[in-house]
Amino acid sequence: MYQSFDSFTANLGLSLEQFIVQEQEQRPKLPQALLSIFLAMASAGKAINHVVRRLDLTNMVGTQGAFNSSGDEQQKLDIIAHCRCIQALTAIEEVCAVVSEEQEDIIVLPHSEGEYVLALDPLDGSPNIDVNAPIGTIFSIYRRLSLPSSAVQPADVLQAGQQQVAAGYILYGTSTMLVYTAGQGVHGFTYEPTKDDFFLVHPSLQMPEEGVSYAVND
Repeated sequence: MYQSFDSFTANLGLSLEQFIVQEQEQRPKLPQALLSIFLAMASAGKAINHVVRRLDLTNMVGTQGAFNSSGDEQQKLDIIAHCRCIQALTAIEEVCAVVSEEQEDIIVLPHSEGEYVLALDPLDGSPNIDVNAPIGTIFSIYRRLSLPSSAVQPADVLQAGQQQVAAGYILYGTSTMLVYTAGQGVHGFTYEPTKDDFFLVHPSLQMPEEGVSYAVND
């Protein structure tokens, strides 16, 4: 029997915000600031998704004629994604600084006494744009090491991966997904444009013991 689209979206389960609030209630030691940071990255992801879905209708495909800090040629969408992420994080008082693949220097935000720093690649896989293959945003959250009363230091953003408080990525593929971990489990959320929100679809993601596909980024 045919089911309308509305029937599928009527009961989508927990939104990203609802899930994080629930996780914080169950884990009292989980930093409250993570809710604001994750929602900011989700907001940036929505804005980037909106541009990605209209690339062929705009003048956003192609290179900038410049190279980023990793030596990759910058795509126009790289710069747009970078700006959307920085704009979203600037509003979060808990974040004092960001390091981005698209800018060589540390980006110190207005809330210089914030407790957290983010490392991110605003748009990983941008060479895939021309062939309409998946691209994504990757981010990592660290607690700053320097005193809040001092200037942000290089050591604040050059921490080992094991020092991460949380991390995640947003994948712009056949659907737009946000996947994150705060140290206990990995959870996947899918963006529903009619609701303008991410909803929990893949709780407690795990790698299968055996897979059927193998991929390498060379």
